Amino acid sequence: MIAGGWLYVNKGGVAEVLVVAQPIPVGHPITEDDVRTSRDPLLVSRSVSGVDGAILVSDVDSVFGQRTTVALLPGQVLTEDSLTGDLLPQEGKRLIAVNLPAGRVPETLAPGSVVDAIAVPQEGQAGDPKALDDPVVLSAGATVYSSKTSPDGTVVVTILISETDAKTVAAYGAVGQLTLLQAPITEGDPADSAPQDDGTTTGGQG
Repeated sequence: MIAGGWLYVNKGGVAEVLVVAQPIPVGHPITEDDVRTSRDPLLVSRSVSGVDGAILVSDVDSVFGQRTTVALLPGQVLTEDSLTGDLLPQEGKRLIAVNLPAGRVPETLAPGSVVDAIAVPQEGQAGDPKALDDPVVLSAGATVYSSKTSPDGTVVVTILISETDAKTVAAYGAVGQLTLLQAPITEGDPADSAPQDDGTTTGGQG
C-alpha cells in the first residue's frame, strides 16, 4: 500500500511525494490497489529533507506495473531507484527457497533483510570442531524475498542470491547443512532509509 502525503522540500519548493503505507516485498508489482484504497484514508503531510528521485503524487500512474527492487517499509519515500520495469530475478541473480529449522532463522528476518548463508552440521551432528570455529560462508549479502513458517514449524525462506552461489546454497539447504546469519542494517537498507518523523506536521488532507 502506498499513500501520497509527505511534503518533499527541494530547490523548487515543496512538493507532495509518494510514501509507503505498509510493507512491500522485493519484486512486488505495483498495482492500483497498492496506491489507492476504497476508504480513501487520511493522508498526512510532513516536511522532510530532500530525497533524490522521489516520485511525485502527480506521477502516481507511472508506478503501476513496475516492480520493487528492494523491500519497502512504512513511511519510506518511494523513489525511482526502488522500482524497475524488469522482471526479477535480474541478470546475475537467482531466487531460491530453503527450508530451515526455526532455530536457524532469526526471528527478526523479514522481506528485504540482508543475510549471509553459512555452512553448518546437520541437526544432531557434532560436526568438525575446526569447521565450527571457522564456518564456511557460502554466500554473503543475499536478500530475503519472503519468509513463511510451515505447519511443521520449519521456515521456508526465499532469497535473492548471486547466480554463482545459488546452486551451492540450495544444495546445502536441501541436506540440512545451512543456517542464515542476518547482517546488520547499513546505510541504504530499507529500515535505515525510512524517513524519521521529527514531529513537524505541515498539513493533511482527507
